[in-house]
Amino acid sequence: MEVVKELKIDKKLPQAEVFLEAENILRSAAERKVILRLLGGVGVWFVAPSASKVGFARTYNDIDFVGLRKQSHKIEKLFSDMGYKPREMFNKLQGDTRLMFTNGQNGRRIDIFLDKFIMCHEFDLKDRLELSEKSLPPADLLLTKLQVVEITKKDILDAVTLLVDLPISDKPSEIEKKRILYYTSADWGIYKTITINLEKIKTILPGLALPENESSSILERIDELIKAIEESPKTFGWKMRAKVGEKVKWYELPEPT
Repeated sequence: MEVVKELKIDKKLPQAEVFLEAENILRSAAERKVILRLLGGVGVWFVAPSASKVGFARTYNDIDFVGLRKQSHKIEKLFSDMGYKPREMFNKLQGDTRLMFTNGQNGRRIDIFLDKFIMCHEFDLKDRLELSEKSLPPADLLLTKLQVVEITKKDILDAVTLLVDLPISDKPSEIEKKRILYYTSADWGIYKTITINLEKIKTILPGLALPENESSSILERIDELIKAIEESPKTFGWKMRAKVGEKVKWYELPEPT
């Protein structure tokens, strides 16, 4: 079941504490009927209680959101009114799909994906934003972590945090299996990266020194997910791309920002 953390905040920005700042932005956006949902590590923190526990906790610097492209002007106005400065050249070049703002007082970066999350792989999120209150649904948070080709320790920590707290199920408030399968059964490239990373997490898990019951739960859910991914019927496009395999690169490496 999704757990949404509630924080007491005031209206003044910037907040030095990243979670207070995220909460404040979400409330200010809601007041203006601007739809924003968290992703990244801060998004995971809001839905997974274990994100605050020893073994799972990590540092958080920037805040990532997903919003609607049709509201991009309202989003720009929101952040301007809240004291954020746009990354003008980036926004001019990437503004159809992504906006970026910085805070001069604490140096924090705000990254906003519009409609789609495009990094190593592409995910359409515009119909997922109203399924949960503050963050993207857990399955989408997990996909954005597992799609990282050069996966990092923080991505792995975020993924295992979701997997220890939330079961694989049919509910958007948990790790919704059909959402994962929607992509892994239609796009061989996504399938390839996701399954590689799930197997990688299995090998890295012992080094995280988690309690045995938590490690066992994570492994069971990974195995359940891999089994569902492998057994799910694949599209014709998936099968054709699978024949090409690794001879052609199946991912993009995002440029540094």
